[in-house]
Amino acid sequence: MVDKLVQGGGETLLTKIISSINKEKYDITVLNLGATVESIKSTIQNKGANVKQVKQKKAQSSKISPFFIYGVYESVRKENPDIIHSYSLYTNVLARIISLVLKYKIVSHYHGNPNYLPTIPLIASTSSDSRSEINICVSRSTKNGLKKYDMSGSLLKNKNRKVIHNSIDEDLIVSKKDAIKQSTERHSECKKRYIVSVGRLVPVKNHKTTIRAIKKMRSDGFNVILDIFGNGPRENELKCITRKFGIEECVNIRGRVKRKRVIKELEESDFFICSSKAEGFGIALLEAMATGCVCLASNIAVFREVRGNSRNPILFDPFDANELANKLKSLISNKSDFDDLVSDGLSRATKFVDSKCLSKYRRIYDNINDNTV
Repeated sequence: MVDKLVQGGGETLLTKIISSINKEKYDITVLNLGATVESIKSTIQNKGANVKQVKQKKAQSSKISPFFIYGVYESVRKENPDIIHSYSLYTNVLARIISLVLKYKIVSHYHGNPNYLPTIPLIASTSSDSRSEINICVSRSTKNGLKKYDMSGSLLKNKNRKVIHNSIDEDLIVSKKDAIKQSTERHSECKKRYIVSVGRLVPVKNHKTTIRAIKKMRSDGFNVILDIFGNGPRENELKCITRKFGIEECVNIRGRVKRKRVIKELEESDFFICSSKAEGFGIALLEAMATGCVCLASNIAVFREVRGNSRNPILFDPFDANELANKLKSLISNKSDFDDLVSDGLSRATKFVDSKCLSKYRRIYDNINDNTV
C-alpha cells in the first residue's frame, strides 16, 4: 500500500522488492492511494505486480476524510490480502486501523530522517508500531531517530524494528583496476577537475555549502566544474547565488535527468559531493562510491553508517564551506591518496548490493507466511 507512485528513491526500492519476490508463491498488488506517474506504474506492472488505484472524488479529496478511508477499506476488503506492506507514515497508520476489522499481517516501512518527517503522522505511526509484524527502517540512523517520537513509552518496549539498507545494482560497481586507471588518466591528462552533486533542490540538501566551496576554490585558483543534477523549488535561488558569486560559468544546474545519464557523469567525474543536512540513507552517495568517485559527504549519522571503516567518503561539516574547500584542495594537490580512496569506496559499496539486501525482504514475507515471525 503506497500513498503515491512517482519518480523517487522509494519507488525505485519498491520496484526492486517486487522484482525479488517469488511470483509463483505470491500474487502482488500495489494499492495506490494518490498521484501516479504512468511510466512508474508500467515499470511496476512489468515486474509482475498489479497496480490498483483507490478512486477519489473531488468532494472527498482529503486522505483523512472518512469517505476516502472507507474507500481504502473497501479496496483492501476486495483484495483480501494475507500481508499488507505499508510504505509510508500515512499508509502505516491506515493499514493498522483497517486491520482492526480485516485480519491480515502488516509489514511497515520507515524512509527518511525522522527529524524531517511530519510530526503528527510520525507520532501516530510510531505509537502503533506494535500492530505490525515488522517495522523496516532504511538505516540505523532512521531507526535510532524514531525513538524520540515514541509516545507510548515503556508500554511498547518491543517495537520490532529492523534495519534493511537500500541497495544498488551489482553491475553498477566498476572494477578496482578500471576505476584506478581512469582516475590516474584524468589526473595526468588535465588540470580541470569535475565534481558532481545529486539531489533535489530543497533546503535539506544544502547545496549552498557546496556552491560556496566552489567559489572559494575558484578564488584560490583551482579550476573546478560543478554539475548539480536535480530539480526543485530552490532552483532559481541557487542560480541567483551562482550569478552573485560570479561562478555561473562553472556551476551547472542540470535539472532532473535519467539515472543512466547520472551514472555516466559519475563515472567520468573526479569527485562527488553531498552536503545534505539530513538523509534517510543516501543512495546517490553509494552509487558514486560504486562508480569509482572520491566522495565528500556531510558528517551526519547516516553517512557515517554508510562509510563504516572506509576512508571514502571523506566527511566534512555541512555548514562549513571553507572546510569542504580545503579538503577538496588537499585531495587535488595530493594525488597519492586517490587510488586508496577509490579502492576503499568500491569495497564498501559491495556491502550494499541488491543480492544482499533484497533477500531480507523475501525472508520476512516467507517467515510471516509460515507464521515464524
